[in-house]
Amino acid sequence: MDFMMAPEILNNYVTLFEALPGSGLLLQKKDNAYFVVAATADALELTGKLRSQLYHINFFTLFSSTKSEVNTSDEQELYACLQLVAATKIVQTVDTHLYDTKSVHKDNLLRYRHTTNSPVLHGANEVEFIVHFVSEETNNIIATEAEEAVRLSEQTMRLLLQAPIGICIITGRDLKIELANAKIREIWRKDEEVKGKSIFTLLPEIEGTRFPDLLWNVMATGNTHYEYESSAIFLKDGKEELVYFNFVYQPYYELNNDVAVGVMVVANEVSEQVRARIKVEESEQRYRTLISEAAVATAIYAGKEMSIQYANEAMLRLWGKDEKVIGTTVRQALPELEGQPFHELLAHVYSTGETYWGKQDKGEIVVDGELQTFFFNFTYKALRNHHGEIYAILNMAIDVTDQVRVQQQLEKNEETLQLLVAERTRELEQKNKQLQLSNAELQQFAFVTSHDLQEPLRKIRTFGDMLSKIVEGQAKVYVQKMIASAERMSGLIIDLLEYSKLSHDPYRFHKVDLNQIVQNVLADYELLISQKQAVIEPSELPVIMAIPLQMNQLFYNLIGNALKFSGEKKPTISIKGRKITPSEKESLPGLSTTEKHCSITVKDNGIGFDISVKTFSIFLLLAIIFSSYPYYKSLYQFFVLQNKAQLVEETDLLNFKNPTKKIVKGLVIFCSFALVLYPFIAERNFNDDHAQRPIEEHVSRIQERAYRCPQNVSTC
Repeated sequence: MDFMMAPEILNNYVTLFEALPGSGLLLQKKDNAYFVVAATADALELTGKLRSQLYHINFFTLFSSTKSEVNTSDEQELYACLQLVAATKIVQTVDTHLYDTKSVHKDNLLRYRHTTNSPVLHGANEVEFIVHFVSEETNNIIATEAEEAVRLSEQTMRLLLQAPIGICIITGRDLKIELANAKIREIWRKDEEVKGKSIFTLLPEIEGTRFPDLLWNVMATGNTHYEYESSAIFLKDGKEELVYFNFVYQPYYELNNDVAVGVMVVANEVSEQVRARIKVEESEQRYRTLISEAAVATAIYAGKEMSIQYANEAMLRLWGKDEKVIGTTVRQALPELEGQPFHELLAHVYSTGETYWGKQDKGEIVVDGELQTFFFNFTYKALRNHHGEIYAILNMAIDVTDQVRVQQQLEKNEETLQLLVAERTRELEQKNKQLQLSNAELQQFAFVTSHDLQEPLRKIRTFGDMLSKIVEGQAKVYVQKMIASAERMSGLIIDLLEYSKLSHDPYRFHKVDLNQIVQNVLADYELLISQKQAVIEPSELPVIMAIPLQMNQLFYNLIGNALKFSGEKKPTISIKGRKITPSEKESLPGLSTTEKHCSITVKDNGIGFDISVKTFSIFLLLAIIFSSYPYYKSLYQFFVLQNKAQLVEETDLLNFKNPTKKIVKGLVIFCSFALVLYPFIAERNFNDDHAQRPIEEHVSRIQERAYRCPQNVSTC
């Protein structure tokens, strides 16, 4: 080896180093390896070598785990420390670590040391040697490990004693109890301290049973023994008690001993679970006995795979199968059910727990080698265990094929009968239509006749008015009487015409909810409302006694005309209802003060109608009727006698005495009609916003569609 020191200086340095106390080596680095140059006497003892054997060998060949390579993590840490000293020229230490050299010690103990590595510089920049000193730490480590072992042992003991399962250690041929926690004493039904006692002294009731032999066999063979739901009789206060438990017998060894000296027993009592299971099994057995004798077809399918756990004779006959299908799945036993809804129904019941009831459900099953159609009343019901978990499906079924066949034949006969009745009904309807046509013609004739009769009477009154202006005295009195008679005759003709319309009505009066009527009408006009973007302003309406068809026709015509005759602007239609106040009743002749009445107003912003058109002459006649109190009263009283509704105008919308003031250039500009309805059935608060909400919500849905797509109403 090459040295930077002079030989005489080197020899003096080595001699001085070898005389130092402690375990030390003088190392020199060459090609990333460290070689021993000198060693103290303690280092020779540590390595078990002579100086001649130690000098100039690779430092890491001294360790028991290697030849010359650095393998273990402790050796790698030491090598890194030496490299760091060579690079930094600073003293480095390695705390307590495994430092197990090939020493003369025969105790097989792992040795732990603390090392200090100091550089020896040649000049100011070169590291000539590294002084490697070692201090013994093995005894400290052993003491620390012993303390930790004691601590872990105590902790383990506490855990064993506090464990929620029974644990005990039994040793020797006499089966002496070395340790027993509270849980194992609870299983044994013993309250007193049991440590140090023989198992035969503590539990004399087990003598002669198989348990002592099991314990001795585990100690002798070293084989662990397991049992589940095992039973034994233990004495508590002199009374025998049957106990069920799961247990493990495991061989117990002392430290550094390969022969078992005892048995560790680990046990868990399951008496309640076993008794509950036994009860369930007994209950299931009774249930199976019951359903096996039942006439109703019954089967039990277990698990998600629907394994046929049980099927009585009735169910097997229904399937056309024998007992060989028990234990197979429903899909395997009845492959013909594929494509039918039964598998999906079973899966749904098993996953949700919802019972399915089938009534006259159709099913196709292979019986006697032929696919046949049957009809069943059946149920799929989920069965749950004591934890509430679904474990099976109960299927009970009744074959109702014969009844369904009979019912189908009856329905076929009934259909034939209905065809005959329909044919007869069509004949009657044809005759009714002919009769209705005849009645309509007669009514039209009466209308035209009454209208034509009005014309001479109008001329009589017109010429009578002209004549009354040019005559005087008794002649004028005669003319005025003539005019009054003509007016009475006109009112009588109108009353008779209205009576003819109502007296032949075949319908009876019913409770009619006008809100529903209006909703139905608005629904019929939904497309037109959307096209015209109409604004409907509804309010809550009452329930009245009326003929539903007439009420529907009334609102249908009023709302339809308001939409139809709206001109270029968007229609705004107001439908309002309110109760008639006592003061208003007094101003309207003929209204009973004890009865409830209401006013319904339908108002729009339309164009009105031309009085010159004969189609609308009825409205002009109404205006004439309302212009004279006696005729108005006569019309009202006539309607009340028939328990009907009367058509009048609100006084703030039409001036009864001067209706012609509303006519401008041949157009009637009032576009509002009011109804005084009798009797008023339902008590409603017409000012309650909440009460108005149902019909307003219905209207808002229609208007929303109108505003949402005004350019393309066909898509709404």
